[in-house]
Amino acid sequence: MVMKYAAAMALAIGLFASAGWGRTVGLWQDGRSGITDGMLKTLAEAGWQTEILKGKGLSDEAKLGRLDVLFLPGGHNAYFFADFKARRAMVKFLAGGKGILAGAVRSGYVRTANRPIFPQVGEVYNRVNGPYISAYGDSELAKAIDKPFCPGNWDHMVVKVGPLGKVFAVNGDDPVGVYGEPYGGRCLIFGAFIGSDAKSNAMEGTERRVLLKFMDWLGAVPKLSEADKAKHQKQADLDFLRREKIWDWTLNERGPDKGPGVLPQIRNQIALQLERRQFTLEYMSRFLSGKQLDACRAASAGLRGAIETLDVNFRKQAEETAARINAMAIDELLAENPFVSQSNVIMRIEAVPGKTEEERKAIKAKLGDTFAARSVALFLHGDATAEKMMPVARKNNLIALSDRLLDELRPAVNAAKAAKLADERQQDAASIPGLIEKCASPDSAVRRAALLELGRIGEPKAAPVMIRALKDGDEKARVNAVLGLGWMQAREAVPALLEALGGKDLMLRRRAAQALGQIGDMRAVKPLVGVLGDKDCDVAVNACLSLGWLKAKDAVPELLKIVTTLDRKNADQRALMLAGIRALGHIGDASALPALTNMAAEAKDWPVIKRIGRVKNVYSTSKSLGLQGHARLAIEEIKAGGRGEVGVRQAGFLASKDIFYRMTGKFNALAGRPETSAIWPYLKDAGMTGVHNAWGSPGADPAAHLQAISAAGELDLCWIDCLPTDYGSANAAASRTHGVEKPAGDLVLLKLQDEPAFQGFWFEETYPSPSFTKDQFYAWLKARHGADYRNKLGLKAGETTFDNSHVLMVEFLHFNAELQLASWRESQDWLKGLRKGCSFTYTISDAEPTTWPGLTAAAGAAIDSIGPETYQCFGRFNSFFLEMHKDGEARPVLAEFYNWYTPSPAHEIRGFAQHLMHGECFYSFHIEHIFEHASPYNMWSWAETRWGNAKKIFHKARKIGSYIGVPASAANVGLVLSDLSNLAVDPWNYSGGLGKRWPQNRCALWTALNQSQIPADIIWAESMTAEKLRRYRALVLADARIVTAGQAQLLRDWVAEGGALIAAGATSRFDPWSRELPDYGMADVFGVTFAGFAGVSDPDQIDTYCWKLGGPTAAKIVSGLGTDAANLHVHRDIKPVKSIGLYKTADKASPLLPGIAPGMACEYDMPLGYDKVKATSAETLATFANGDPALTVNPVGKGVCYLWTPVFPGLCHTVSGWEMHANKFDFWPGTRELLAAMVKGGLARQDASLPAEVIGVSREVEVTLRRQPEHNRMMVHLLDYDTKSDGVKGAEMIAHAPEGKTVKRVFYPDTDTDVKFAAAGGRAAAKLRDFEVHDMVVVEWE
Repeated sequence: MVMKYAAAMALAIGLFASAGWGRTVGLWQDGRSGITDGMLKTLAEAGWQTEILKGKGLSDEAKLGRLDVLFLPGGHNAYFFADFKARRAMVKFLAGGKGILAGAVRSGYVRTANRPIFPQVGEVYNRVNGPYISAYGDSELAKAIDKPFCPGNWDHMVVKVGPLGKVFAVNGDDPVGVYGEPYGGRCLIFGAFIGSDAKSNAMEGTERRVLLKFMDWLGAVPKLSEADKAKHQKQADLDFLRREKIWDWTLNERGPDKGPGVLPQIRNQIALQLERRQFTLEYMSRFLSGKQLDACRAASAGLRGAIETLDVNFRKQAEETAARINAMAIDELLAENPFVSQSNVIMRIEAVPGKTEEERKAIKAKLGDTFAARSVALFLHGDATAEKMMPVARKNNLIALSDRLLDELRPAVNAAKAAKLADERQQDAASIPGLIEKCASPDSAVRRAALLELGRIGEPKAAPVMIRALKDGDEKARVNAVLGLGWMQAREAVPALLEALGGKDLMLRRRAAQALGQIGDMRAVKPLVGVLGDKDCDVAVNACLSLGWLKAKDAVPELLKIVTTLDRKNADQRALMLAGIRALGHIGDASALPALTNMAAEAKDWPVIKRIGRVKNVYSTSKSLGLQGHARLAIEEIKAGGRGEVGVRQAGFLASKDIFYRMTGKFNALAGRPETSAIWPYLKDAGMTGVHNAWGSPGADPAAHLQAISAAGELDLCWIDCLPTDYGSANAAASRTHGVEKPAGDLVLLKLQDEPAFQGFWFEETYPSPSFTKDQFYAWLKARHGADYRNKLGLKAGETTFDNSHVLMVEFLHFNAELQLASWRESQDWLKGLRKGCSFTYTISDAEPTTWPGLTAAAGAAIDSIGPETYQCFGRFNSFFLEMHKDGEARPVLAEFYNWYTPSPAHEIRGFAQHLMHGECFYSFHIEHIFEHASPYNMWSWAETRWGNAKKIFHKARKIGSYIGVPASAANVGLVLSDLSNLAVDPWNYSGGLGKRWPQNRCALWTALNQSQIPADIIWAESMTAEKLRRYRALVLADARIVTAGQAQLLRDWVAEGGALIAAGATSRFDPWSRELPDYGMADVFGVTFAGFAGVSDPDQIDTYCWKLGGPTAAKIVSGLGTDAANLHVHRDIKPVKSIGLYKTADKASPLLPGIAPGMACEYDMPLGYDKVKATSAETLATFANGDPALTVNPVGKGVCYLWTPVFPGLCHTVSGWEMHANKFDFWPGTRELLAAMVKGGLARQDASLPAEVIGVSREVEVTLRRQPEHNRMMVHLLDYDTKSDGVKGAEMIAHAPEGKTVKRVFYPDTDTDVKFAAAGGRAAAKLRDFEVHDMVVVEWE
């Protein structure tokens, strides 16, 4: 806990009295220090007097002079905790023969933007997870670390070691502890939160020994003479002032400030004006020919040459400036320093020629800011510096010439685009007869796709077949038909849609209520008025908005009743009120003004955001505009005469395939949260495909925002904005879900009706908690289980609500899943109905990757894209989470991966490349993390190498775009995840920090398959169907303690038909409410009966540790399958010793375990537990030392089932290479090999093989397979996860065409280079080219 100042001082005084006055350590305390009672007790017990420093304490040289050691603990998010004077005072303090311990984040700029105090020793530059710290070297500090330990918290800071620094502690390859002895003092940097776990009791063991050793070493600085002290302090002060000034002028790398130094800032301002014009010309050149193309290329080359000259001048000035500063004396260094010589600085400000009084006033107001010295330097010398880099006259001339040419070329570019669209329309027209024929296909997927295509094309003659499709037996086909009829404004469909509106098909009723308004036929008015009171809120809301689109004056009385009489505190009624207000505005009847004026005056729910105040830009905010906001907009619209058209037309460009399928059928790389539209040409040049406006622009000028969208469209960039929701309004208690607030969605989409860039909406974070009543829940229970649901569920007396019944809690999870899924599906269908192709996307934090059972898989089928969010740019967990959201389907996965903590350029480029093969939809949460120019925000989150690496990958994506446009998987192996197995045990699934055991175990199994070059999908048990399972020949089912009866039957049938199932211990051991069963639910498939759980009960025999959010960083694991026993994260930085047990394969080799030697030993962490089993029909393939089966195999029909009895077989590994998750997995002997053997043995039993086998590569090379059956081809991706690799050499591939097919070509699509191969039937063997990071080879068959 963080102690309050008074409490800390009181405790400290008491401790001093009892321990005696000895050496003194000062502890810096702010809101992020993490000083604990236990930490202070530990110091006191060792004889240290402690003094708490706050406020100006760090800059008080007299106060610092009383100390022997200064301890700076904690610091996460403590921006600029030490100002210029404090940094200077600390430098002098150390140079006076004292010691400084900079703990955790205090010695650098990770999530803090603090200037390092002694970079010559080291500076923390990166934060990653990974709590275990080990000794490095043989220094006395290293020797104090007698064993790997967790100092506190789950993360550590990585130290960039300076020339005087020596490493004494590490996590894997990361330096965490560094020491040095500059200027006669001692500095120790320890990038971990030592002592933070000692909440009240004194520290113990290694943690105590290490902290006290730190103190003793720092306090034992050899005594300096007064002359030596003065000499050291003078030199230290001079070096400090020079370093600070050089940073002010030249900083242009990952570092401590907000924004770059003066010189790179000026360079970037000039370059931005020239480069954006250069890149725009290069984009235009794709559409030009002849003299226009020549002129375009010549102008682009001229700009490129000017920028090269600019960079030469910039580098020269940077070198000269650094040399000049390093020659300055102290007086010169301080002459323009506002922290020391403010009066002198003001005189210089007044003397600068050519500045206005407003400019002088503005700079004077900044003299107390953190970066005042840099601001002053820019004010005093910026104009002259810029002129030396590039004369203003030359720059302005280049801009004027470029702008003139751009204006001249724009009509030709637009004409070329129009011609391309016209050609596509001709091709579409030719496809209509075939599409109509497909609408009669027996395959529902074919009918769905054909109906969607007919709607996209919008050909009126297709209307009859679409009207007939309203009776289709497939719900999605019916919905697609309604969407298309609405887009086409097909008046002939009105009778059929009116029939649907009055029918019992709820999904069809909702869509009909919307489409009738879009079509614009007044026959719909009366029926729509008739459903305004419908018991389904969405039917009523859709009807309400449709009446607005119809400008139905006859509906005004009923709409006014809705607006004036409903209960705004009721979520559904409030939604209807908002829709009514919007509809009245569209209708434009002045009789509504009194009611709306009253509403606008008294509602008082206009959205307010803390950092900007009242929302200004109604077209880009996630906050509900409220009754007040919508009323004001409606009043304006009525005074303008209402909407200018009846119905809702679709812009012609929306019929383009490139736009309609932009999110669902194309590779995307989206730039998040850009600060200025000036960078749009940079995005296009880099191969990025659009702008993701993330949390919107609620404080922006609306006109500027709309212009930015329009400018993006001119470059064929798409635009995703934040979803307008009813979440976060002044009436948040009346919010329904995190779905779209339809009146606000209507506002945005109609405003942007003619903007081609706009593609859809996004929301993020965690799965929402839908609004509901208990009556709704109990009604749902009765509908699901019948009136006698209590007996059917086995509820006991007293189990009446989900608050006191675990069974009802599990039912509540399913209830929420259904509510949220229905909301999201309605949001997506409504948005796509209103604007052809409009997407709804969502990202889910990996801190809470699942919440409602089955929703991850189901949501991916209901909305256009759902994907993960993580603070990690690259790694095994990233691909795991991406594939988890794919669920084995051809769907884009919008990935919100941060580049805050990217450890190296090798991680950067692999992170970008990962999206070519997993997810196909990259999204940088903030483009500043990777943009070419230094970040104007936090330099610690930026690195100059990222933009070049992004361009390299996204240029490649542009070349191979037709192969990575969201293809299907070609894998025939799958890892099956069970959502219910996780959530029914631990319903409140927030994990934070290191995550929970279920993703840890499952990701490890995924990685073990990857390391064996076994391409595999990740699918959810909740989404399994017989049709889906037929794609796979082998499935791994781990950590699935709950397998429902329906899921069990699907798997049973699949195995009997020839599948190979690999199940781990505890599979199907519990019922759907997490109640233990007497035997496996799939005992017949396993061929064994359950005979008990085997773990380790003696804590002295356990050295496996786990972590729990809010608990100690490391605690001994407890064997068992309860919540705390089975779902807490297992530390894997350090391999246990006492916990390890062995099991061995049988003495005779088995064809079901190819490549496994008889008697092969496999290691397992015994406290994690395994199932004791008794074989009925299964054969034992491996046993523990006590004779218990560790692996059995059972023939089932044509297939086979392996049962791997360890409950967590994937956790047999150690990890290193942390970012937010570990990237390097080293599996213990036997684990990876045995899993691969089971897969290959199961395939061999079916006479099957992997679609592509890659050999001759390291275990760090992952193989991913995709297919495009419509083009008769398979894409084989290879990604090298080894960030220290010098490339992949000598790879070979054996590819297998589908049965009955023959391979005709193998080639590299990025270079269109053929690969020689040896063919034998459907098999092709080829040697692959050497590559770095990522490669893709295509296999085509006849």
